Amino acid sequence: IVSILGYSTASTNLETSIERELLATVEIQEKSLDSWILEKSQPAINAARIMQKFIGTDRNSIQKIMQLAENDPDIMAITNCDETGLVISNSNDYTGQLEIRNRDWYQKVKSERKLIFTDVYVDVVSGKIVVSAAAPYFDSNGNFYGAICDDIAVDTLNDEIKRINYRGAGVGMILDRN
Repeated sequence: IVSILGYSTASTNLETSIERELLATVEIQEKSLDSWILEKSQPAINAARIMQKFIGTDRNSIQKIMQLAENDPDIMAITNCDETGLVISNSNDYTGQLEIRNRDWYQKVKSERKLIFTDVYVDVVSGKIVVSAAAPYFDSNGNFYGAICDDIAVDTLNDEIKRINYRGAGVGMILDRN
């Protein structure tokens, strides 16, 4: 009887210890991934700060500003979308071809007036599955004027998640709340 109780206690303690270690590992990996994704939002944030100072500038200058923010190979595209209907990315001027102002992410960044991240969606230009960071910018009166959106391919995010493991084993995966 004593050995059964000893085994049961040891087994319970081992399970509790492993569970705590797993939870701590997951928390560390979550913070690391959060840090990575926030780093990927920096080009959008920086470009929004620049655009705020150059509202009303010509299209070529806007495209050059978008190109300044394209140095991260994990970012597929970075695009300026504003209340006048301008849609200019680091590589193309989509004004008149794409209507962005009615898109969910644009409406969300406009209403929340802060950096947002989208749910996963299919990018209309590349056809790839992406997640985007969008940063708003405002006119001199503090009114919302537009947003800078950078797209990160889910494949890139998935590559980052594949590095997550527990003691050299296990698999990280992306889950959507839907």
